[in-house]
Amino acid sequence: GPATNVTWTRDGKAVSGGNFTATRRLDNPVTAAYTLTLSVAGRQGGVYRCQVAKSGPGVSGDPASSSMEIEVKVASPPTNFIAKQVNKTTVRISWTPPAPKEAVTGYQIHYMEVESLGTRGEFMTAPETDHRLIHNFQAGIYSFTMLALSEHLPSEVVGPIPLIMKAVPAITVMTVEVATTLVWLQWSGVNNVNQPESVNQPDSLQITFQYTMESLHNGFCSDHQQSVIVTLTNGSIQQYNITGLQEDSTYNITIVAENAAGKSAPSEVVITTLQAAPSGTPQEVRRVATTSTKITIQWRELPCIDRNGDIMGYTVRYYSISGCNNTILHNDSDMLEATLVDLTPFTNY
Repeated sequence: GPATNVTWTRDGKAVSGGNFTATRRLDNPVTAAYTLTLSVAGRQGGVYRCQVAKSGPGVSGDPASSSMEIEVKVASPPTNFIAKQVNKTTVRISWTPPAPKEAVTGYQIHYMEVESLGTRGEFMTAPETDHRLIHNFQAGIYSFTMLALSEHLPSEVVGPIPLIMKAVPAITVMTVEVATTLVWLQWSGVNNVNQPESVNQPDSLQITFQYTMESLHNGFCSDHQQSVIVTLTNGSIQQYNITGLQEDSTYNITIVAENAAGKSAPSEVVITTLQAAPSGTPQEVRRVATTSTKITIQWRELPCIDRNGDIMGYTVRYYSISGCNNTILHNDSDMLEATLVDLTPFTNY
């Protein structure tokens, strides 16, 4: 009988390399009906046209040829696919919808816990969305994939992208070395930058050091509290030097680690910096009494901030203008006066 020729085009161009099959339907014994199938590699959307023509002796006219068109919609993949931990148990998935949006009928998100391969999940979202909150996660390492859905063919799979779902960190101060104006801290609970990141790795660290500062007010030393906060944005730091401290001062140092799951319990340590030589001099040195062989002098104590420790005594040097003698008097007490005796009459000192 006549030969049957079937041709396929996509967007007006001949489809090559496809796999065509024709299956005769047996549900209608009177009319020979066939199901025509075209298989092409990949996701090739567009307007497909199938034309069937008969040729041979005795074949002529329109009934010898027929055609049909169908538009195949294929979704493009979303971009900027991001998985981010929001809190201890929630993940926010976000993406940029593909263009054109009209081809997208929704999105499908898959996730899997990597290490145990046990926890799995699948979620569907509406086509107008660009993010999704997923709840009830536990700490672990997860892998996320997603694709866009359409009326006919979904997009290619995007991902996988990894996410370390973190637990609340724990941190402990281990080592403290103290000097006069600095303290060196070292703590546990974080991984070194060269080690794999753990589920309780901090994202940042906050160091707070509070101390009592002495100051001179109306002639008297008074105490007032001061607090300084240092934020370290690199969660892999394991040690820190606090500099610019005051000598012979007590500091209450607190370290708190934080990541997306929350803040750790504070780890506290109390330190006292070492004493140092006074950085100031006695104030308002004056003569208060004079005889032919004796002079009494007085002075005011050092400002609190210049003492750098406990004042154990004072040293008084005196000498005659003629340079006949040079004497040192040690006043090993907290007295704020000294009496110079056995001086030479009528001599300037």
